[in-house]
Amino acid sequence: MRFLQRIAMTALSVALIDGGIATARQSGLSDSDPMGTIGAGTKIVVGEVAVIIPANEDVVYFQNGVLVSWNNLDRDSPSCRLHVQSKPVVRSLNSGRTFIATSAGFGNGDKSYVNTLYFKNDATVDQLQCSIGKNGSGNLTIGQLRIQLGQLFSLVEAAPVNGLGSAIR
Repeated sequence: MRFLQRIAMTALSVALIDGGIATARQSGLSDSDPMGTIGAGTKIVVGEVAVIIPANEDVVYFQNGVLVSWNNLDRDSPSCRLHVQSKPVVRSLNSGRTFIATSAGFGNGDKSYVNTLYFKNDATVDQLQCSIGKNGSGNLTIGQLRIQLGQLFSLVEAAPVNGLGSAIR
């Protein structure tokens, strides 16, 4: 019986240590880290100017901090798109509106929109996807994400366990 208790305590210790390492990694993200390493609780906040969502649109593209149409998108360079609920009316994401990421993911270096932040608890925005562009390599980094967000949005890193968070803008 003591043998099983020791195994259980060892497993719990490993889980706690691993969780602490993951939290430390989250709290110390740098611009060179992949976008997919952003953790749950990270916020995307609409900047000082409202983002207009056209009627019947379910995707809003932006590149280098500017809203662009699919036709005007430079596919050779990094870009991002926001997946929204399609509605038959024009809507706006007002200044200060906050979306809280529930999870993140990234692909295997594919150049399509595989770097993703998910917003499962938001009624308007489903996810933010970014592409490295045809001329890029690897996954989009947090620094590249910041460039794409520009003044349209800001990225606020999830707070680590000790309650001290850092803004990434």
